[in-house]
Amino acid sequence: MDTDATRRELQPLVDLVRAERYDAAIAGLQEFLAQHSDNEVAIGLLGAAYFQIGMLARAQSCYRRVMELNPANPLARFQLGMLHFSQQEHRVALETWAPLLGSQQDFMAHFHSALALVELGETARARELLEVAGRNMPLSHPLFAQLKAIRARLSGEAP
Repeated sequence: MDTDATRRELQPLVDLVRAERYDAAIAGLQEFLAQHSDNEVAIGLLGAAYFQIGMLARAQSCYRRVMELNPANPLARFQLGMLHFSQQEHRVALETWAPLLGSQQDFMAHFHSALALVELGETARARELLEVAGRNMPLSHPLFAQLKAIRARLSGEAP
């Protein structure tokens, strides 16, 4: 159960992750999870901390656990896909992100799926996903320039 008290208890651990103090965050999150073993946020944060320090198998385990608890958790699904993408497992990343592509608003899943497809040489589908991502990604987003450049390159135009 996610109560206000639980959220308040978790907040300093969120702050540690944001401050990139991963060792302290991991220790605190493990302690927190000893008391709140099914807390999706804490498990996801632990996965993020593990990912940042290169403990990919542990990160993957955390993201999978969140998805066991809540198969509809889009953040855990996205992060698990990113983990696979970072390991050049493009097909697995695409399979992981596939349920997120049902939402036309989820520009990050569309964008990164397009990147995976480019790596696999499937440029026609990549262009389609980049178009969807481009319609929904804010112009001020840090990845927008990259999206434009890739879209132009795949279309044979100047960016």
